[in-house]
Amino acid sequence: MNFGVREQDGSKQFHTIEGHIRRRASSKPRVTNMLRNRPRRAQHASSGSALTEPKTIAATAMRLSAIPVAPKTAEGALAEIGKIAQQALNEQSRLSEIAGVGTWTFTPATDVLTSSPAWANVLAQAGVEPIESGEEFRRVCHPEDAASAREALQATTEGGAPGAFTYRVRARSGRWISLRSHIYAEALPDGRKVLLGISQNITELVEARDAAVASEHRSELARNEAEALAKRLKVALHAANAAVVEINYDTGTVWMSPQFVEVVGWTLTFQEARQPVWPFVHPDDRAIVEAGVKSSLAGAAPEPVEVRIRQLDGTERWIRICTEIQKADTGRWRRTISLILDIDERKRQELALIAAEQVAQAATETKSRFLANMSHEIRTPLNGVLGMAQAMAADPLPEVQRARLTVIRESGDALLEILNDILDLSKIEAGRLELEAVEYDLEELVRNTCASFAATAEEKGLTFNLVSDGAIGCYRGDPTRVRQVLSNLISNAIKFTDCGEVRVTVQPSEMGFALTVRDSGAGIEPEALARIFSKFTQADASTTRKHGGTGLGLSISRDLVEMMGGEITVDSQLGVGSTFRASVAAECIERAPTAQVQADRRDILPSTDVRILVAEDNAVNQLVIKTLLMQAGVAPTIVANGGEAVEAWQAEDWSVILMDVQMPVMDGARATARIRQLERETGRKRTPIVGLSANAMPHQTREYIAAGMDACVAKPIEVRSLLDALEAALAQEDVSDVEALNK
Repeated sequence: MNFGVREQDGSKQFHTIEGHIRRRASSKPRVTNMLRNRPRRAQHASSGSALTEPKTIAATAMRLSAIPVAPKTAEGALAEIGKIAQQALNEQSRLSEIAGVGTWTFTPATDVLTSSPAWANVLAQAGVEPIESGEEFRRVCHPEDAASAREALQATTEGGAPGAFTYRVRARSGRWISLRSHIYAEALPDGRKVLLGISQNITELVEARDAAVASEHRSELARNEAEALAKRLKVALHAANAAVVEINYDTGTVWMSPQFVEVVGWTLTFQEARQPVWPFVHPDDRAIVEAGVKSSLAGAAPEPVEVRIRQLDGTERWIRICTEIQKADTGRWRRTISLILDIDERKRQELALIAAEQVAQAATETKSRFLANMSHEIRTPLNGVLGMAQAMAADPLPEVQRARLTVIRESGDALLEILNDILDLSKIEAGRLELEAVEYDLEELVRNTCASFAATAEEKGLTFNLVSDGAIGCYRGDPTRVRQVLSNLISNAIKFTDCGEVRVTVQPSEMGFALTVRDSGAGIEPEALARIFSKFTQADASTTRKHGGTGLGLSISRDLVEMMGGEITVDSQLGVGSTFRASVAAECIERAPTAQVQADRRDILPSTDVRILVAEDNAVNQLVIKTLLMQAGVAPTIVANGGEAVEAWQAEDWSVILMDVQMPVMDGARATARIRQLERETGRKRTPIVGLSANAMPHQTREYIAAGMDACVAKPIEVRSLLDALEAALAQEDVSDVEALNK
């Protein structure tokens, strides 16, 4: 191993350690042999600041050359040399640990790896288990680095050329420690090769480099993302036909995107942009913008506004302005960024749709008024037909005449059913059909409904059964509509069944109860099931010709069931029959105790002292009501309008007033309200008033009750309904009399 020394003449000469010691201590040849047999140390080839072992030895040699050695004191000189050499080795070890550098030897033939104390300490401080063999090195080496390390070691062993490689080894904690090794090969006397290496722990350098690379990578990604975002924003603004304007109140500048002029048709100066309302806003919409600015100044978050603008060429367009405000701590506006969207096409379509919807709504309302008026006009003569048919049925008649009268009444009922269906459809389409929420007995409702079809089923020779499967009790809902749905289903089942059975089943469900009507009729074809609930639709044309009907029953039933929070389904097979199931959402409640007044009201019979005033303008209806009341034992007094009814009430006392709703001079609601007012002013006893109207929907009935009426009977008048209403009114009058006596 070579080292340099400075001679007395100042020249620097290079000698071997052996030659220098031989000249200084030629009498002790064993020193030369000892030094010649010292293992050589690999020169550290790394480019870092690590201290290399050869330089340390050279410095030691320079110190040795300064020792005066006399031939007669060779033993003392060697002892001094050993001491200084040991000090040098200790210093070298300490510096190696600081720099993370150390040496090792590896003998491939024996797979033995020997580390210097310095390198063993470096690995120990890094938390790496001692590596004493090639097998242990392969065990801790990173899988991705194993191949390159093996190739470097093999190339140096076989070729003899020095090599270098970087690799990672696993510490006890699982952390990967990065190392850099320089190696060269030497041949042993027996011909085997030994690898000498000097290695350095470069983990901190690698991690710092990786962190820098990652940071640069993230910065590059951020730049790329920003550029891509800017491109996407540009494309989006162009695709959306939108623009951006930024007003900087700190610098007194305004920036507009290139699309601003395309969308708005204007450019703005800072003075124009800072105004509460920009100059291109339509005069009729300036108040909208001013209100938004005022709200923002008060601290509220800005809301998007849609306004019209006038471009320089006079064209009017719709835009949507969305603004974000950045404020200083004092609340002063520092910057506003506004997104301006061109919504002209969408807004015009929206306005056109609103206008069309208004036209359609007006048409629907017109149709509803027309149907209501037609209903009233049709019900008036129909009231005469059905009313007089009921009156005649109470008289003794020959069987032939009674049969003919039955045909008249059934035809009138069919006409009334069609009329009711059309009115229901109109109200459903207009969204004006309202449901009641009253208590009713479900079992009683179903039994009474089925009872009304028993005769028809018997005439056709059908077996008609009712099965109640646990759905017994009182429910809250609209009994009229439940009865209507069940009647439609039973009517269809009987109509389309020529032989066999019709079965009605009532059972509880999760939402309330379910009504199932099953028949053994002809069934429905699969393609017809898809349109079975459509308006004005039946199974096929031949069905319409054979059985008749408007095709509205099932459509209305479906709408009613859905309004009641349920659904209606059908299952049908040709030649087997059909099953319709209507599930209704209803609240099951405790059966309410019947009031004593209602329990006794059937005992209140008309008597000669009952005085009934009838206000009715139509002569036919006057005759019908008079006839029905006369048959019940009461002779009514009849007036032609509401004004006459008020005068008659003022002139005499009446047990009950039957008040038609639609009359000339003064309608029934106004007349009722006037009578109630006079009762309050004069302290006169309340007179029961029962309304008579062809318009007796729930919401209409509520209006009559609000006007002061006590009940309402629908036209055409059913005798039983009329007498029930009169008895209830008379019972109310009796209760009032008892209360007055008790006071």
